[in-house]
Amino acid sequence: MRVLFLDDHRMDRRRLIETSREAGLEFEASEAANLDELSEALNGARFDLVFIDFHLGFDTGLDALATLRAHHENGSAIAIMVTSNGATETVVEAMRAGCSDYLVKDSLTVDSLRRAVAGAVERNMMLAAVTEQGAGLAELAQTSVRYWLSCGPEMKRLSVGLLQQIADIRALIDQDDEGRLALRRLQSDGGKLFALLDEMSELTADAATPKPTFVGQTRSLTA
Repeated sequence: MRVLFLDDHRMDRRRLIETSREAGLEFEASEAANLDELSEALNGARFDLVFIDFHLGFDTGLDALATLRAHHENGSAIAIMVTSNGATETVVEAMRAGCSDYLVKDSLTVDSLRRAVAGAVERNMMLAAVTEQGAGLAELAQTSVRYWLSCGPEMKRLSVGLLQQIADIRALIDQDDEGRLALRRLQSDGGKLFALLDEMSELTADAATPKPTFVGQTRSLTA
């Protein structure tokens, strides 16, 4: 994989690169000392992982992270913030801004780096899985809306006709108790079906031109 090491101190970059190799990572390394070099590196290659030093002279790691996330090709790269101390405020701010994990320079070890990278990769995979599932649900919802917009009006028209026919038949067999009971059950089921269709119409109202409801008509037919 390709890894970018962003730090304004050359010795700190070299130390992090060597520690990464000792941790068993196999990668092609690129280095940057400031935001300009970061942008140049991002435009020149596709990176899987980016280590970002929090203190970058007049800039901060948050500025660098914003540059990374806004990049059209490297915006989804795994980012690990490297801080000179483990201050809670710094860590929380970095994680909220989109870092997958963080490292503290003063306590940097092979094990701590290995855990940070493994944890970052795991969280990135989980996020990708959740995003993919969300995309699938969104696609399903869009398909449902398209189906309703094409078939819903006709289904509602047929259900109105069905309820009207039931009302007409019911008027002809008022003397037959069993027939009247069966028709009432059928009419009740027809009313439930229409209510469901009307609810579906309301749920998709934002995706199409508002359509008239037939609640009043339904009540008159099921009375």
